[in-house]
Amino acid sequence: MPDDVVVASNLTPAPSGGDKPWFDSIEIPEVKELMATKGYKDPAAVAHAYWSLNKLHNGAADVIAIPDAKTATAEDWAKVHTALGRPEKADAYQFEFDKNGAQVVDESFVGFAKTAFHEAGLSSKQAQAIVSKWQAFVGERMKASAGGMELEDQRSVDTLKSQLGSEFDNHVASGQKTVKALGLSSRTLGALEQAMGLPASIELMARLGRLVASGGTTLDTPEAARVKIQELLSDKEYQASLRDVRHPQRQENLRRWTELHAQAWPERPKETTPVTPAPVKSTAADELPKDVAAARRELEGLKGNKDFMNSIFETIHKDHARNKGRWNSLQARAWAKTA
Repeated sequence: MPDDVVVASNLTPAPSGGDKPWFDSIEIPEVKELMATKGYKDPAAVAHAYWSLNKLHNGAADVIAIPDAKTATAEDWAKVHTALGRPEKADAYQFEFDKNGAQVVDESFVGFAKTAFHEAGLSSKQAQAIVSKWQAFVGERMKASAGGMELEDQRSVDTLKSQLGSEFDNHVASGQKTVKALGLSSRTLGALEQAMGLPASIELMARLGRLVASGGTTLDTPEAARVKIQELLSDKEYQASLRDVRHPQRQENLRRWTELHAQAWPERPKETTPVTPAPVKSTAADELPKDVAAARRELEGLKGNKDFMNSIFETIHKDHARNKGRWNSLQARAWAKTA
């Protein structure tokens, strides 16, 4: 509390000499009572209090009048907050973040915090203190969470080691070579590990390696083919080439797609239908749209139908011939004027 602020709180008059206080000679009872209540020790203290009151009355810049909590308006409080250091606008807050912190700064959350701090009337210094405390708190929580995940991952790996025995390391190394031979990018491998989790990724490598060691090759195992299919499913350009009958790489990519499915699920019966069959005869229910626009709309709708799209790419699908025929016919109708 500033030295020039005097608070009345059970204070008694200070004696000036003998048993009588310095203000005992004041003749006006009310004034004498006020001096006793305030506890001014000497006339200099009274002069200082008057000086402070005069500054407040005249609106001195270094004096802040606290509004009445019951009657004050938002504008009254805004003046107080501004005087205490709140920026004029929320965007004026400038935060400093610990560069060694593990968490990534969320810009949308920073914007939210600035608005909330400004509405609450916080000064720049107060806002920075909260930001620093929050970042430290989140960092500690992340470390604790990561430590728990590492412990759980290690337990899962230890369980897998006990299941596979002394050949665990060899199987994992062989599985890694298998995946590498597929030509998977480091980005794809990282995404797979993040989606599956570390223990599941290690288990995949170990089991692939064991299959290879038992007689499979690095390219023709069902597991390896399924991994490659998952990668190609996320390859937008590759998938677009399968849907576009005019794409220059379509035939080659479709052949590869079909072979991978045959390798991935060898237990399925072999398909005798050609990869690109001729359109089947339409029934009344399969009549094609009469105009180009309608054909294109139907094509766009079918692109979002996963079961339909899988059926035209998988030659062993039970509806492959029928759906492939309709797809080709729709393509021909949709692009009849632009081909």
